[in-house]
Amino acid sequence: MFHVLVVMGASLGGCNGGGSESDTDATTGGGGSTSTDGASSTSGGGTTTTTTTTSTTTTTTTTGVESTGDTTVGTTTGSPTTPGDCENPQDFHCESQNPPTNCHCDPDSPLVPGECEHTQDFHCEIPWMEPPAGCSCDPDSPLDASECEVPSAFNCSSFDPEMIGCSCECPFGPPTPLNDADCIDGDFTGYYQCLYEPYFCCCLVQLG
Repeated sequence: MFHVLVVMGASLGGCNGGGSESDTDATTGGGGSTSTDGASSTSGGGTTTTTTTTSTTTTTTTTGVESTGDTTVGTTTGSPTTPGDCENPQDFHCESQNPPTNCHCDPDSPLVPGECEHTQDFHCEIPWMEPPAGCSCDPDSPLDASECEVPSAFNCSSFDPEMIGCSCECPFGPPTPLNDADCIDGDFTGYYQCLYEPYFCCCLVQLG
């Protein structure tokens, strides 16, 4: 855009009422040059000075938290896939553990049997790990075989030195078998054996 200022005859004087404004043209008498931000040009007999205020933008960069997009570096996202992804292995719960499916970490999970009302109530999805993984308290757990409809099916993840994680159903094969004949169930074929005589009587599969 070009601004053309023509000054004729005597110079024109302007009065400002007590303050200056940015981008305001002030006409004064004198030499014959026009100055705009330091540049000058001759136009008639007057001198026109244009004062332009230039603003300065200051950019402040804060360091300490690096972020990319919507994800902050150092924050765990997505579902855990192993017990080590949780603060404690006992917090690692899955819909299925083999393979781990639909898993999450529950920080309220009990860490030891003593955190349940009874040690028999302490159940873990992977009880043979040390420490076990996926633990919770089940207040409906039987305290001894007398609470089971089929006492021989009473089993615990541990019997010694105390009973821990107890149930009235075998963890493999038919839930309450009584003999070898009960260990043939569809695709499952095993043999009847009591691991903790007279309890934990389940159907085992001969390997090899």
